[in-house]
Amino acid sequence: MGPKSLLFTEGEQWKKIRSLFNPGFSLAHLMTLVPSIVDDTMIFCEVLAEHANSGEVRPIETAAAHLTIDIMGHIVLDIDLNSQREENELVEAFRNQISWTPGNTTLNPFEGFNPLRPFMHKYYESKMNNYLERVLDDRYATSATRDTIKSRRKPAIDLALDEYSRQQDEDNVIKSTKGIDKAFKTVAIDQMKTFIFAGHDTSSSTIAYAYHLLNLHPEKLAKARAELDQVFGENMDGIQTGELIKQNSNLLNNVPYILSIIKETLRLYTPALTVRQGQGTIVYEGVTYDTEGFQVLVLSLCMHRNTDYFPSPDEFIPERFMPAPDNFQEIPKDVYRPFEKGPRDCIGQQLAILEMKIILAMTLRDFDIKADYETWDKSLGREKPGDILDGRRGMFGKLITHISLSEYNLTLSFRRSCLSASDSQRKAA
Repeated sequence: MGPKSLLFTEGEQWKKIRSLFNPGFSLAHLMTLVPSIVDDTMIFCEVLAEHANSGEVRPIETAAAHLTIDIMGHIVLDIDLNSQREENELVEAFRNQISWTPGNTTLNPFEGFNPLRPFMHKYYESKMNNYLERVLDDRYATSATRDTIKSRRKPAIDLALDEYSRQQDEDNVIKSTKGIDKAFKTVAIDQMKTFIFAGHDTSSSTIAYAYHLLNLHPEKLAKARAELDQVFGENMDGIQTGELIKQNSNLLNNVPYILSIIKETLRLYTPALTVRQGQGTIVYEGVTYDTEGFQVLVLSLCMHRNTDYFPSPDEFIPERFMPAPDNFQEIPKDVYRPFEKGPRDCIGQQLAILEMKIILAMTLRDFDIKADYETWDKSLGREKPGDILDGRRGMFGKLITHISLSEYNLTLSFRRSCLSASDSQRKAA
């Protein structure tokens, strides 16, 4: 992601970078970009239907990841990455970079050692940086002549460039002769990589978990479909639902149960954690611990499954998050933190919720879901889930999803483990 990523910078440098990109991720601004999210999700619906027709077993998270990458391309850069339909230079370099990252943490310096890794990282980093630099130069060169009618639908990079231009004007810098200085390019490119990495993986895994949980709880799926019927009309497929959302994005404010499903999924399978620098002491059960010089890991997943805060913590109960009086419980303050809290909370949390609402609204009535994990493992050569194959253990635990296109009774199988983080999350950790 680069040394200037929001994840790694601190102090005034972090504040300045965050202020550049905050406007691009505000909910009010994101609502102006709903049509592009819907368009990408329409392609996702088509992809799922094609997979259903094929009858083949396919990983659902792969399809969802390419969808969320395409959404990020439009929201952040206003470019068609089109990774759902074809290979893209940036996306392939990005995913290859992840594949060259060690998948586990160990004290053994030789485990996972590969002398080629630093060279491959440098190669793919260069490919990503060159691609994004071309995008930046193009956006900056055309910023003065861009259609003002579409000014409200600016991607995050345009809003950051507007702020950058404003700063240049204050310093009396002539734009045509100066261009984008190297320091700003580095900051912008590192944020682009950060948004794509953090934004695609967390949302796609949460979508996969939501499908799986609804598979295990058909009564919750029926309740979600009833809400969608009430808001968008009965007998609506995903494409028709998408068109209605494009015409009136405020309809997304009328699906509290869909939002509750998303929030409960994030509670059970929180996709990210935060690490903070220790300061002072912590008192726990009468014992005082000095945190100076230590990293403090906020284990939100443990908090989310604590019976003191969430009754029946391991059960999937979306009603926890419904508005009163239909709520299952009151959520204690500061306990629910899938996006963390405070000034360094997730900059993309509004986008994550918005895109997941759209994706679920456009797919839940078209696709029935059931587990078919055993078929997937057998197709790879394992006799049963969890067996060792080519030195690698297969996924095991609760099985994920088998999806069928309900209208045509077509079969679509997907793999997903609900007890482990996705590959890129583990490698990032």
